[in-house]
Amino acid sequence: MTTSVSPAALAGKFARLRLADLFFPFMALLIIASVFLGFARTFFLAPLYHYHLPNLLVALHGILFSSWIALFAVQASLVPAGRVDLHKKLGVVGAILVALVFLMGQAVMVEGLRRGGDAFRGQDEAQVLALDEVGLVISLAVFTAGLLLRRQPAAHKRLMLFGTLGMLGPAIARWPFALVLVKPSVVGLVLLAFALLPIAFDLLTMRRVHRATWLGAITLLITPPIALRLAATPFWHHLLASLK
Repeated sequence: MTTSVSPAALAGKFARLRLADLFFPFMALLIIASVFLGFARTFFLAPLYHYHLPNLLVALHGILFSSWIALFAVQASLVPAGRVDLHKKLGVVGAILVALVFLMGQAVMVEGLRRGGDAFRGQDEAQVLALDEVGLVISLAVFTAGLLLRRQPAAHKRLMLFGTLGMLGPAIARWPFALVLVKPSVVGLVLLAFALLPIAFDLLTMRRVHRATWLGAITLLITPPIALRLAATPFWHHLLASLK
């Protein structure tokens, strides 16, 4: 006995599969746009704006971070293109880049603390550094989980996406919009909006939210309150003072 499938059901299944192929490359493009918008004046198009990078360390950090974003975009496109083999090979490079971005991020934060001034754009340095540090540590944890679950594609790609989203705070904070400068909390709202996109994607394609998506969204939600509480502690202020 055969079971017939209606044309509408087949069309719906095809649409969901097509959306699944397009969603992660789309998110990669959104991330690229966010990073470019934030760092256009101070990195990507610095010569056009007559901006001089503070030092070689900052330049190297920018190159490594940009390399990871570019690699993430390539990785997100390889699977829909059927190049899973190349995706796996480049995964080794990705793991190394993530580790280097984390280590370089630590070095740049210390350098910015010692340099002071324009490094914090007039904002509270304790809060800025706490947000950057907590964001980096949580992103590293999400990336690690994603790498450990690389044999579970659905969880892996969602965790790698959210790990990358978790590093976008500094870029969004530098968007050339007055509202972002006046209300730093807008950065958290933008990241929350980014987190809603994978949730909507899951609901459209699976009619439920994947556990990795919930985990990633929660990490974006908890980062600001953890960071702001850390920034208010005597321990954090003593640590920053010792690093200057």
